[in-house]
Amino acid sequence: MRISRILLSLFVFSQVAFAGNFVRISPSGKYFQLEDGTSFVPIGSNEAMNWPEMMCIYPNHGEYNPPGAEHYFQMLRKHGVNCIRIMAEAANTGIRNGGAFLEEPVGEYVQDTVAFLDGLFELATQHHIYVILTPFDTFWMDKKWDQHPYNAVNGGPAHSREEFLTSEAVFKCQQERMRSLIDRFGNSDFLFAWEILNEVDMRWGATPEQQRDWTARMAKFVREYEKTKWGTNHLITVSLTETEVEADSRIPSLLLDNPFLDFVTTHIYYPQGRAPVDPIQPALEFGRGIRRQLEQIEQSVQRPFFASEFGPVDLWPLPDELDDELFHNMSWAHLATGAAGAGLRWPYRWHHILSEGMRESQLGLSLVASKIPWSTFAARNVDERLSVSTPDGQKVHPVGCGDEQQFLIWLVRESNSKKVGDGDTQLVLKASSEGSFQVRVFDTRTGKKIQQSVVKADSGKVTVVLPSFDKDIALIVKAQP
Repeated sequence: MRISRILLSLFVFSQVAFAGNFVRISPSGKYFQLEDGTSFVPIGSNEAMNWPEMMCIYPNHGEYNPPGAEHYFQMLRKHGVNCIRIMAEAANTGIRNGGAFLEEPVGEYVQDTVAFLDGLFELATQHHIYVILTPFDTFWMDKKWDQHPYNAVNGGPAHSREEFLTSEAVFKCQQERMRSLIDRFGNSDFLFAWEILNEVDMRWGATPEQQRDWTARMAKFVREYEKTKWGTNHLITVSLTETEVEADSRIPSLLLDNPFLDFVTTHIYYPQGRAPVDPIQPALEFGRGIRRQLEQIEQSVQRPFFASEFGPVDLWPLPDELDDELFHNMSWAHLATGAAGAGLRWPYRWHHILSEGMRESQLGLSLVASKIPWSTFAARNVDERLSVSTPDGQKVHPVGCGDEQQFLIWLVRESNSKKVGDGDTQLVLKASSEGSFQVRVFDTRTGKKIQQSVVKADSGKVTVVLPSFDKDIALIVKAQP
């Protein structure tokens, strides 16, 4: 069944009233918080309405199972998950013939897809999980362009893929889709952000200038319309594909200069992480790439950076043990380098469901992250100020960020063949003061504190004697008053 945009808009008044606790940017400009000042560290993954757990929400489908969906969201919260990213349609097969479009034809909304989104936000609200919503499934839209309602052969406004970002007629239809989504969900506390397009720099043949112009126009429209409709705004972003690790790479200016975008979002699929053979080097490469992007952001308008896609795009599914370790390490590399949150894995598993081991990693990370007051944290990457010494030359890689008053440091071993620590391994942090520092060491797998001490800086160096650890540990180092 289909419903018109006007009817879709009318439904919004039966939604939950605005409660005023949207996700905002922290005072430092580097992290997220809620309007009441509560820190918000995004931990989660990507979802799609035609993946197994999400199909439980889609009506008139053989997998429709509301109790199953309820159980899934309960499991997510139990493991520290507070964020998911999802497209507002599924443009491939798997639910209905041709996919679960949001409009079919353009301007007429598919009732089952709208009901799915309603059910999603109802569960998100109930379980306090925030949703990054993007209006088009552009990957499958491109792959199955001959079937998509926006294609002119199906009655749509676009006579070619290239017109998706360049045609005024197409833009007006895109505006109407965003208007309808804002009318329906723009009063939800649990809408994290509008991601106005997935990977705007791919598929459509648009020039960088055309990408920039489209992004500026749509972001401005979303900001102004939502403000008019609801008197306030959610955060706005747009995602790009990876920016390379090389030193001469640049984040496109459309992410840095647009005053209507609130945070920087890229999809990171660096070479070693595309078809990984070990769980450590891809994570270190991931961290180096994030550090490079953070450096560029710091030279412009300060905004949080958040990788909303990563994963083994060229080789999957991986063996479970390797994949669990890879996920664990890349999540920690993201947070400890100085990015906002743990990043969002595109599952790349059969059937796009994160493993139990990955969920346990999310729980451990969330427990450690809860010990830091992110709303007042103004961290920058401090990798170059960290060093680790071991008696037998075993390699331990330090990754960290901090703001002189507090530091988050992640240590990962090059090899898991032998434990290090128990007094024979030391971390040195170059500090900017000679005071005392509280040092808490955490097991990243469980989130439990395994050591606490107070260390006095000596000649600007804070030296921490490390406990024994097998794979990795995390430290929170805080200056004492």
